[in-house]
Amino acid sequence: MINAMQKLPSLILAGLITITAFSSLQAQDKKKSYSEEITVTAPYEPSVTDANKISFQPKVSDTAIHFEKQNYLIRPFPIQPNVSINPLDAARVSGETPKQLYRNYLKGGLATTSSPYAEYFASSAANANHLITLHLRHLSSTGPIHDQWYPGFSENLAEIAGRLFTDMNVLSLSAAYSRDVNHFYAPKLFKGTRMFEPTEDSIRQRFGLVKGSFEIKSRSDEEEALSYGLKTDIAHLADYYKTGELNVHVNGTVQKSTDWLTFAKSQYFGLNIQVDHNILKNTAKNATTTLFELNPSYRFLFDEYQVT
Repeated sequence: MINAMQKLPSLILAGLITITAFSSLQAQDKKKSYSEEITVTAPYEPSVTDANKISFQPKVSDTAIHFEKQNYLIRPFPIQPNVSINPLDAARVSGETPKQLYRNYLKGGLATTSSPYAEYFASSAANANHLITLHLRHLSSTGPIHDQWYPGFSENLAEIAGRLFTDMNVLSLSAAYSRDVNHFYAPKLFKGTRMFEPTEDSIRQRFGLVKGSFEIKSRSDEEEALSYGLKTDIAHLADYYKTGELNVHVNGTVQKSTDWLTFAKSQYFGLNIQVDHNILKNTAKNATTTLFELNPSYRFLFDEYQVT
C-alpha cells in the first residue's frame, strides 16, 4: 500500500505528459497534416518531493478566571428609632347569646270518665344570687265503673323551693304537701238492698304528706379549705284512719385535706354523721326508733390508685 502511494505522483505526471502531447498532436493535425514519432529512450526514475511538516505542538489554553480576595469593612453607626405606642382596646369575646328562659309553664287536659288534669311550673328570673321555684299538680277522676261503688280518686301536689348563693355557702329550703285520695275496690254484690250498700266515706282512703328540708353546704374553690355540709329532712305522713308517722333525718359531713402520708398526691380526712328519728302512731301501738351513725373515712391518691 505504501509503494502504491509513492508511485501515484509519477503516474499522474506521466498521464499529464501524455494528455499534453496528444492535445498538441490534434492541434497540429487541424492546422496541417504532419505526424512525427518521438521515442524516449531515457530510463524513468520517479521521485517524491519532501513534504512540509507541522513544526508546533497543539496546546490547550487555560480559561479559568481567578478572583482576588475581597476585603470588606463595615462601619456600624447607631440608629435612634422613634417608637409610638397606640392605646390598646379591650379584647371582646364573642360568646353565645344566652337562651331565653321561660319562667312559667302550664299544661292541662280533660279525659274520659271526667278526668281533669292540670300542672303548673314557675321560677324566678335568672339571678346569680338566688333561685325560687314553684310546682302545682292535680289529677282526678269521678267516672263510674259498672257494678262498682264509687271509684273516684284524686292526686294533688304543691311544692316550693328556694336556693341562696353566698360567697362561702349555699343555702337551700324547700316545702311540699301532697294529698292523695282513693276508694277501695267494692263490687255491688247485693243489688236492691241497703244492708250492704257502703258510703263513700266507708271505702275512702286518704294520705296526706308534709315535707320540709333545709341544707347548707360550703362553697370554696381552695383545695385545702374545710368543706362541710348539713341537711335536715322532716316528713309527716297521715291517713284517713288516724295513722301518723313522723320522720326526722339529719345528715352531716366534714372533710379536710391532710398531709399525713408523704407518698400520696392528695389525701382527705372525712367524717359523716347521720341521725334517723322515726315516730309511728296508730290505733294499735306507738313506736319510736332512733338510728345514729358515725362514719369516719380517709381517702388518698398515689400514682393511678385511690384508696378509701
